[in-house]
Amino acid sequence: MTTPIHLRHKIGRGISPGRFMEGMKSRGMKLSSILNTQEQFRQVYDRFQWGARPAYIQNVMDEFKRKHADQQAGSYQEQWDQVYTRIGELYHKGNEYRKVMLQELKERFTSFA
Repeated sequence: MTTPIHLRHKIGRGISPGRFMEGMKSRGMKLSSILNTQEQFRQVYDRFQWGARPAYIQNVMDEFKRKHADQQAGSYQEQWDQVYTRIGELYHKGNEYRKVMLQELKERFTSFA
């Protein structure tokens, strides 16, 4: 891909993973023999260690998860929203995250060799 993709207009328009999971219907996929897809999604999401975020941005989310383990707490959603606001601010500071992401991906891929 030679043309950069600009998605700044999309930031803040999606829903949080928590809201996505709340909207999921906890039903089994009977024809595929996969049961309780919501719980399986939650387990995968909770175990996920690395995403398409540079480490310095992911650290903001990791710190949040350490400090706010109780997802049922009254202030959880408010704190969650603040974390995503902070992450958005880090992305808006410039293009440094792109260079960091590429470096981290390069390190990950070379570790498989």
